[in-house]
Amino acid sequence: PSHPISTKSNLIINSPMQQSSPESSSTSKTQQEQAPSFFANYLTGFVAGSAGGCAGVLAGHPFDTIRVRLQVNPENRGFFPTLIDTVKREKVFGLYKGLLSPLVGEMANNMILFGVFDLLDDWSSSFQSNNAESLIQDC
Repeated sequence: PSHPISTKSNLIINSPMQQSSPESSSTSKTQQEQAPSFFANYLTGFVAGSAGGCAGVLAGHPFDTIRVRLQVNPENRGFFPTLIDTVKREKVFGLYKGLLSPLVGEMANNMILFGVFDLLDDWSSSFQSNNAESLIQDC
């Protein structure tokens, strides 16, 4: 008799030589159906956080670029003249100089923030429901 084989995604797969009974096949199907949803829930949080971090940096970086140019060169006349001058000399891409570092940092930061929030949210909701049931039983 052969034993179930565990794959990288922790799904249980019966080997071809093992004869499966109806009970073992239903258990195996249940485990296979639960595993993707478990990972999909948390993967969604990580991907959403990464996308949110990227969007935030892409929207805010031009303002940071103009702010830094105003701080470095006190001869600049204000926000809009500096913005127009930058776009004339360097095109729109000049507003996004130095984008890589904040982009990677904020994507990682928000990815971890959203992913851990989802994990803790699920954990706390399961803890609260178990705790509420035990409190009711103790009364």
